[in-house]
Amino acid sequence: MNAGNSLQVTGDKIRMADPDLKSALIVPGKHCILIVSGKKVSSPIQIAPEDDVTWRGAHETDPPFEFKVTADRLQVQLTVYADCYDKWAASLERKKEGWVVNCSPEPDPNRPVRVDDIIRQYRARRFQAVLDRSAVEQALDEKAGTPVVIARGIPATKGKNGWVEPHFALDEEVEFETTGNRINFREKRRIPILRAGDLMATVHPPIPGKPGTDVWGHPIPPAPARPAKYRLKQNVREDNGKIYAKITGRPSMTREINPVLDVVSVYTVPGDVDLTFGHVRFEGDVIVLGNILESMKVTATQRIIVHGGVYGAELAAGGSVHVDQTISNSKVYAGQRGTLARKLQQPLKKLYRHVMSVEKSRQQLESEAKKQQKTVLQTDILHHLLTRFYPDTTKQIKTVLNLLDTTNKGLLPNEFIPVKESLERLVEESKSRFRLATWHSVRDELQHFLHETLATCLQKETLTLQTADVSELEVHGDIVFTGKGSTHSHMSASECILFTKPNASCRGGSLTAGKRIVAENLGSLSGSKTVCRAGKRIAAKSIQHCDIQIEGPVQYVEDMTDIEFYKDKGQTRSRPWT
Repeated sequence: MNAGNSLQVTGDKIRMADPDLKSALIVPGKHCILIVSGKKVSSPIQIAPEDDVTWRGAHETDPPFEFKVTADRLQVQLTVYADCYDKWAASLERKKEGWVVNCSPEPDPNRPVRVDDIIRQYRARRFQAVLDRSAVEQALDEKAGTPVVIARGIPATKGKNGWVEPHFALDEEVEFETTGNRINFREKRRIPILRAGDLMATVHPPIPGKPGTDVWGHPIPPAPARPAKYRLKQNVREDNGKIYAKITGRPSMTREINPVLDVVSVYTVPGDVDLTFGHVRFEGDVIVLGNILESMKVTATQRIIVHGGVYGAELAAGGSVHVDQTISNSKVYAGQRGTLARKLQQPLKKLYRHVMSVEKSRQQLESEAKKQQKTVLQTDILHHLLTRFYPDTTKQIKTVLNLLDTTNKGLLPNEFIPVKESLERLVEESKSRFRLATWHSVRDELQHFLHETLATCLQKETLTLQTADVSELEVHGDIVFTGKGSTHSHMSASECILFTKPNASCRGGSLTAGKRIVAENLGSLSGSKTVCRAGKRIAAKSIQHCDIQIEGPVQYVEDMTDIEFYKDKGQTRSRPWT
C-alpha cells in the first residue's frame, strides 16, 4: 500500500518508497502495534530508510462466530456470521501529527471456518454439556447470523408442592343413569355424604425436585417445594396428615390454591328442584329456597324446609317437614325416623329376646365344656345352636331387614344403620360359618338401639304446611295446617292433625290421627265423603258428610255444628264443643 509515494506497506513491512526521503514521522493508529528495529513503539517516532519497521494487529481478530449461554445456564447457542476468519490489514493516513498506521480486519479466504475450529473453541470455554455436532454443522451451513442451540444442560426436575387430596367427589352432577333404552334425566346429582369419623381428605407432603446440571457442569438446585396450605373449619379435624369429619354431613372443599375444608349438616338448594337440578338426597337438613316441581324427589335424614311449594313431587324426611306454601298432587312423608322405629319396635324386641336366649344357651354350653375339660371352639357352639336348636333366628333377622327396606320411604336414618349392617353380616355368614364377633355385634347393637336410641327416634316430628290438594301426607307426630286447609288428600299422623287458621276446612279424602283431629270445618255436603279416624278426639265447628270413628263402629255425620267426638268405654260418643 502506497502513501503519497513516501511510505509503502508491503505485507507486514513499512518502507520508505521515496529514495530522497531521509526520514518520516509515523504514529501507531487504531488497532495497530508498530515495531521499529525490534522495539515496540506506542508514540510517534521518526524513522529512517535503514530502520526495520513492521506492524501487526493489536490483538487476534475475533472469530466469525460466537457462543452465548442463556440466562438459565441450560443452553449454549452458536451464531455464525461468516464462512472464513478475518485478518488484519494496515493502511496509512497522513495527518498533521504524522503518518498514522491503522489496522482493520478483512475476510481471509485462505482461513475458512471449520467444524473442528468451533469444537476446539467450545472446549476452550470449558463447557461440559454434550455438544451436538450436527447442530454445529447446521449453524455453519446456514451462516444466517441467528443463534442455533448446540448443547444443552440438564434442567432441574421440578418438585411438587404439598396438596390436599379429597376422598369425595367435588362435583355433585353425574352422568345420567340409563335403564335399557331409557335415560333417567332426574338422577343427575349425587351429594357426597360423610359420617362422623370418616376420612375426608389426605394432606400430602411436598415432593422435592431433583437438581440439574448447567452447561459448565455446575449443579442447578430445584425450586423448593412448599407444604400444602389449607384451612379447616370447626366440623373437621386433622390427625397426622389425615382429615376426618367430626359430624355427619356434606363435605366441601373450595377449588383454590389454599382450599377450605368443611362438613355441613345442611344442604341448600338455591332455587327450584326441577329437571335441571335433579333429585336431592342428603344425610342432614335440606333447605329449598324455591319450589319442588313435578316428578322430583327430595330425601333427607333430618328436616326438609321448603320456602316455596311442592307440586307433583315426593318428599321424605327423617325429621320434620315445613312447606311455606301449598302441597299439590304430591307425597310427603315426615318423621320417617319415628315411623320406622314405631314399626320396628316390637319385631326388634322379639328378636333381641330370641338373641339373648341363644346367648344364654351358648354360655351354658361353653361352661359345661370347660367343666368336662373338652376343647370346643366357641364358633362351633354358636353354629350348632343357630342351625340345630334356633333355626328361625335367621328368619327373624330377615323379617326385620325386610321391614327396614319396605317401611322406610327415604334414606335410612343413621340411627338404624349399625343395626342393619350387623344383621346383614350375620345373614351372610349363615351361608357358610357364623363368626362370634359378628354375633356379639348383633347382640350389642340391638341392646344399644332398644335401650338408648329407640326413645330418641320415637320423638314426634311436625309436618307444617299452608294447604294440601290431592296429596298424601304422613308423619310420626303432628300435621299442622296454617292456611286454608286441604282438599281430597289422605293424611296420617301418629299424634294430631290440626287446622289452626279460622275458617280452615278439610273437604274429601281421609284423616287418621293417633290422638286428635281439630278443625274449623270437616267435610262438605257437596262432593265426596270425608273419613276421619282418631285415637282420642275429633272436634270441629262444622262437620258435614263425614265418617267418624274413634272406638267401635263408624258413625256417619251428615251435618252437625260445634261438635266433639270422644272415646268413652269402648264407644265413640259426642258432646257440644265450645
